Amino acid sequence: MSLALLALGLAGEFGLLGGAPSPSNKSLRSMVTRGQASELKQFYAALATVVGSPTDIRSTGDFRDVQALGVKILQENSRDGMKGLERLNRPISDRLVEAIGNEEGEVPDVPLNASLRSKLQKALDNISAEF
Repeated sequence: MSLALLALGLAGEFGLLGGAPSPSNKSLRSMVTRGQASELKQFYAALATVVGSPTDIRSTGDFRDVQALGVKILQENSRDGMKGLERLNRPISDRLVEAIGNEEGEVPDVPLNASLRSKLQKALDNISAEF
């Protein structure tokens, strides 16, 4: 499945989206508006579902590409452009590194085996729940 089509499907599944970096332990919900939180909650829940399929996203590199493309599409199609979304980059990255990263604090491009896929899916579900 094409990564672009997958990202478009994620965006279409739930419609259009209506300072200094924050600490990683700060609630994601507190960093965005109520409308943004609702749409980001749906986005990360849908992304977790897609990650659960071994045929759609086969590696952490595929995941990064789909996540970046999906966020870009959401930003371009939202009423407010998801202003301030960049504040979420570090906290979300930190949560993903904690779930599937290596000792160096990185997420290398590796195939998603069942264990890694499960950890990534759970991390995405947890991110969704934070919104």
